Amino acid sequence: MCHPRPDFSARKENKKTKPENDQNNTDEVDEDFSEVSEAESDSSDSQSHPGPALDTETLPPLKWYRFTLFSTQSSNTIPMSYETHREQCNDQKKRLGLQHHKVTHGGRSYTATTAIQQGASIDSVRALGNWSIASSWSLYNHSLPVDAIVAAAGFNGKQVNSYFVAREAIVPPASLLLSIFPWIEAEEKAYKHRLIALAKPTNKNAGQDEALCYLLNLLRRLRTVLLQDAAVLYSEHPEAPIFKFSPFNSNDFQQFAASAAQIIRDANEHQRQYLQNLPTNIADNL
Repeated sequence: MCHPRPDFSARKENKKTKPENDQNNTDEVDEDFSEVSEAESDSSDSQSHPGPALDTETLPPLKWYRFTLFSTQSSNTIPMSYETHREQCNDQKKRLGLQHHKVTHGGRSYTATTAIQQGASIDSVRALGNWSIASSWSLYNHSLPVDAIVAAAGFNGKQVNSYFVAREAIVPPASLLLSIFPWIEAEEKAYKHRLIALAKPTNKNAGQDEALCYLLNLLRRLRTVLLQDAAVLYSEHPEAPIFKFSPFNSNDFQQFAASAAQIIRDANEHQRQYLQNLPTNIADNL
């Protein structure tokens, strides 16, 4: 940027009016010359750095800079203690009916597991959470190695979409589902009554039994799996001993198993066309 040429007219005028034999006037002129030089220096600085001058005396004090996000009730500048933070998180979990072993770090565990499940690499997720120590990383990563599980099941581990179980397309009727482990609903109702009876003012989940909840959820899922597997087995080996017992010896099950064969054939054909039309497979065929 080109700087404007400074005006030295004031300096020249002072020199012309200076008497040669007046020592006192010499001091005054030198003093004036010094003032002009300082003014020119200020002018040059203002032109090198355009914009209004910053008056620090008029700026408000940065009182907000010391405020903490989680503070105490007595002061915004004192950070909340870990015990209070943990208590607040647990209260919110109870109010929302959430069950999670992590308290203040629940979000970190959720982020790591969800990011990997959605396709992010382990290295990128570790960088996201700044997990540089392997031992701490294992505490937050709860995702399963899907590619290894798919490969162990006999499918292509590098192509997770290749995993497919045809019998999953079979939907058992509700009457057959309720006939297997028929006491699940009764146990769930009894568990809810125990929670209410054992609840305390300071801990509403005093009677909580996570192991029982997990077991009942597993058995509920196994209802469907057992009926699906039994339907496939019945079409191939109807003389198997299991079909001598209820509910597998009922008319409802036999009708369900008879319809399963066609459902499986249709599901296999649909999956074959799906895999054939994948972009990667189309490129390989070309």
